[in-house]
Amino acid sequence: MPELQGKIDQLLQSETGQGKNGTWIKKGVIIEHGDKYPKKVRFDCWGEVANSLDGLTIGNDIKVHYNDPESREY
Repeated sequence: MPELQGKIDQLLQSETGQGKNGTWIKKGVIIEHGDKYPKKVRFDCWGEVANSLDGLTIGNDIKVHYNDPESREY
């Protein structure tokens, strides 16, 4: 499983909604990684993982394990 290590740059607002399977929650985090030329990557987390982001603060070091990277134009 790929991983990315960096510092938390932003913690985005939680989003909730209703779907056919009930209520959903999504929260985004932007991580800055790299030394000489840092890059920023946004991760969106869903469900219980989104709730676990509440204990994080900007500037914390973090390591993210992810699967199925996906990108959209907007």
